[in-house]
Amino acid sequence: MEGLIRDINNLKSQARELGLHNLFYNEQYKELEIALALGHRYNEGQGADAFWNNGEKCEYKSISKRTSAFQFHWLSPDKINKIREIPHNYFAVYENDKLKEIFYLHVNELIPYFETVVNNNPDSWGHKSFSLRALQDMGAESVYRC
Repeated sequence: MEGLIRDINNLKSQARELGLHNLFYNEQYKELEIALALGHRYNEGQGADAFWNNGEKCEYKSISKRTSAFQFHWLSPDKINKIREIPHNYFAVYENDKLKEIFYLHVNELIPYFETVVNNNPDSWGHKSFSLRALQDMGAESVYRC
């Protein structure tokens, strides 16, 4: 176990040297992997997870197996307005800790579902989850496959 901790600490040091200070927080290394796979510019800070080459914002969600659900938390009118600012949504599927496939769906396809959650529960912070099948039924397309 000590060797594993030493390796993790070495990786954290290497990441910091590259300017990536929170790579292991909340599985941000997956966001970096997705950005690299798609040719996007990774953003470690708040807001968009990455950017297209033309500066358009991207959001990434991931699941660890195809039967899991992609999660959107703390939905409110203000949060929905922030979500609208990030038009490109990518949904990554991992299996056995390996990236297998990434799907794309424009934010305009998601907003009505978020608005329904907020309108049905105006006094609480809403939550919405989507299965991969639900996203595909909404029009999500595979854009990357390993």
